[in-house]
Amino acid sequence: MAGASLLALIDDIASVLDDVAMMSKVAARKTAGVLGDDLAALAEDSGDPAEFEADKVKGAIRTDFVLSAEIVVIALGIVGDQPFNTQVAVLSGIGLMLLGVLAAGAVRTAWAERQRQN
Repeated sequence: MAGASLLALIDDIASVLDDVAMMSKVAARKTAGVLGDDLAALAEDSGDPAEFEADKVKGAIRTDFVLSAEIVVIALGIVGDQPFNTQVAVLSGIGLMLLGVLAAGAVRTAWAERQRQN
């Protein structure tokens, strides 16, 4: 009986991994398409490279904001039935983690810019 349950569990895990592999393949294909479009736009862009980069940074900031808001909403949905103190603690922790990730990205970008100038 335990052997059959173990085999059923392994089959379920294999099925999930197959789904993940298929979704990863689709995501990689879409990402390659987006990167190709970005490279084509960069090659065709005869304008100021600094302006082009500023537009990209503005888009990245907007995307980060939307993704951060989605993470907070998902977390609130998960802990929505918990006591208020738990909700505050979880959302504060997630907020601090998001702040750390965004700050690390800003520091890395500033460092790369400084390296490029030198």
